[in-house]
Amino acid sequence: SVHNQNIYSVVLGETVCQGYALMFKHLCDQMGIPCITVTGIAQNEPHAWNMIYVDNAWSCVDPTFGDNQYLNSDISYSWFGIPCNLMQENRTVNNLELLPNDGAISNDYYYRKNLYFDNYSLSQIQDLAMTGGIFSFKYSSLSAYNTAVDALFNQNDVSRLIIGNQGANISYITDEESRTIYIKIETT
Repeated sequence: SVHNQNIYSVVLGETVCQGYALMFKHLCDQMGIPCITVTGIAQNEPHAWNMIYVDNAWSCVDPTFGDNQYLNSDISYSWFGIPCNLMQENRTVNNLELLPNDGAISNDYYYRKNLYFDNYSLSQIQDLAMTGGIFSFKYSSLSAYNTAVDALFNQNDVSRLIIGNQGANISYITDEESRTIYIKIETT
């Protein structure tokens, strides 16, 4: 679409990253939240996202990756409020020297919701699974994330999440870049 990179494209449902980032900035501006639109490279493509200043710290938000079509899942909060230095692990940032570079984890969605883990623990995941439906959680390091993925899906700990309901269907999505795991439990 001719408008796919502007704010209007979000309303039309035809937007790309620039449209999402501009709309997010517009909404933050309306709420009085300091917000910067950032450009660079993500997944080998030109990309745009935002930085916001909340609770005395800068953090990054990628509204494009929050769209429910991303990962073909529920709304994703994997890239909401993450420290700027973590964003740089997966992105090349244009004009990096002009941007703040806070490392505080305090604004990360998963951190605030107590869904941010330093180590893999089956009992933690079993507690989350008790709610059923779709749930997600994030790891603080790539090694902890890899340990969780291996235990849950290669060593089949995921089958231990449905105690007492063997007819349940479990599906999952892993996102290594954000170190987030999404699990969906459908009972029959």
